[in-house]
Amino acid sequence: EKGRKKVRAGRGRKVAEALLAAMAVLIAAGAGSICLVCRLVPSASETIGFLTENNGYYQIYTADDYNRFWKWAEEDPFIKGRLMNDIYLNNISDYDQWENCPPKKKIEKVDSFSGDFDGNGCTIYGLYSIYGYGLVKENAGKIYDLSIRKSYIRGDSSVGGICQDNFSFISDCVFGGKLAST
Repeated sequence: EKGRKKVRAGRGRKVAEALLAAMAVLIAAGAGSICLVCRLVPSASETIGFLTENNGYYQIYTADDYNRFWKWAEEDPFIKGRLMNDIYLNNISDYDQWENCPPKKKIEKVDSFSGDFDGNGCTIYGLYSIYGYGLVKENAGKIYDLSIRKSYIRGDSSVGGICQDNFSFISDCVFGGKLAST
């Protein structure tokens, strides 16, 4: 019986050693680090888009990164994100027609947000929402240093350019677009 326990402990140790070795190979190959919830996190020197900095902020470079961030925010309301440059969510050349002919891409539905969204002085263009808010329905986190321009938000009776209900912190944000209630 003592021999069996040693074998089991030995296998567990070998599996752990193999995992650590695989992680070391990935990191040495430039992968950056491995998240404890099994997400590979690229190193900050790579420019492939959706990155994590050392302080835990997801860097948002593109419309796809932006949409992915808010999709994750619906699952993890404490997520942190930072815009790294201006982004265009839709083509804004026909912005004046959106009331009658909406663009193809709508925002992700995010009911509650308790994280940190740093606009980093950047602008989001072409945001289109049918939910009555620009980023989130209820903000219990921090949203700051952000401009939203050439955007259209429609909803029922309560409509907001950043959120419908703010229970926390919104600072240095500008909304330049159209709000419509039905």
